[in-house]
Amino acid sequence: LLVFPHFSAVMALLWLTMLTMLQHWTTRQWRWLVLALICVVGMQIIQPFGSLIVTAVLLAYAVWGWLARATRFPFTSLSLFILVQIPLGIYTFWILFSDPLWSKFSAQNITLSPEPVYYVLGLGIPGILAIGGMWYSVPRRFDQIHLLVVWLIVVAILVYLPLASQRRFTIGVSAPIGVLAAFGLRNVLWRCRWLRRVRGSIILLTLAMTMLSTFYLTLGSVLLVSARAPNLFDPAPVVEAIDWLGTVSDDQDVVLSAERTGNLIPARIGRRVYVGHAMETLDYARKVQDVERFFGTEMRDDERRALLESLGCRFVFWGPYERALGDFQPVRMTSLRLVYSNESVSIFRVMN
Repeated sequence: LLVFPHFSAVMALLWLTMLTMLQHWTTRQWRWLVLALICVVGMQIIQPFGSLIVTAVLLAYAVWGWLARATRFPFTSLSLFILVQIPLGIYTFWILFSDPLWSKFSAQNITLSPEPVYYVLGLGIPGILAIGGMWYSVPRRFDQIHLLVVWLIVVAILVYLPLASQRRFTIGVSAPIGVLAAFGLRNVLWRCRWLRRVRGSIILLTLAMTMLSTFYLTLGSVLLVSARAPNLFDPAPVVEAIDWLGTVSDDQDVVLSAERTGNLIPARIGRRVYVGHAMETLDYARKVQDVERFFGTEMRDDERRALLESLGCRFVFWGPYERALGDFQPVRMTSLRLVYSNESVSIFRVMN
């Protein structure tokens, strides 16, 4: 919630959209449909993949109910639900695949699904119980719990479509898994008479076993923080130097640094970097090579000068992460002027 608030917002909007559409189909009150339309458009703005998931799930659920002759097909509400998404959907598609910059971003925004066995193993005990929940829910008279079954089936299909962002479709899927797991466990315990006396113990044991991974991750994180793991902490001189840089630069200045420093600078002071987050840096692989050559020994000083000029870089950050890339000595370059220095970091301004 604190690190990725947009994911939390999308998952909340997923549930709100599903619930308000179900409420509309149950009560026929238009206010619920209006609320559902607002939710799905909000989801499109934050994460377009979420609206694709909820549309596919609701459509499949409506078709199932119609084929089972349990409900009338909600043609009007589904039509409005789809139509309201078209303007922003067209705009998003056009931007991502026609704009020169965003098209490059789309080309490298690859999040493919692993082999199915990894998904199966990752679900663990909740996944096994959810299968039981599906087993008990499908033969029932068609009702709203079938939406959860449809949700899992739709996601299982979406994550292996020939698209570059397959894993994105798993967002929010833990919710139906959890509900179906609880439904499956309840049916097992209440149908087996010989388990009546130990129902409470089994529920507590199941909760404890499903929380093992949570305890493991929490305890592991605490231990890493306590041990001051280098991959979690940046040296104080690096942070101090970045803070100083924020006082003498503006948001249009470009800083050349190592990748790790390039991830910290935008987050801390909001400045532009040549290489930063792998997914957010266009031509990431080429730029990483440029940085490695710049701070290494493979590039001559005249090539470094030409690179800085072509990039429009204003500052060169030279700290422990940059030194780890090679034996570059910035003091030898006449086009670089030292403007800041502490025990382990030097910052140079690029002179025209």
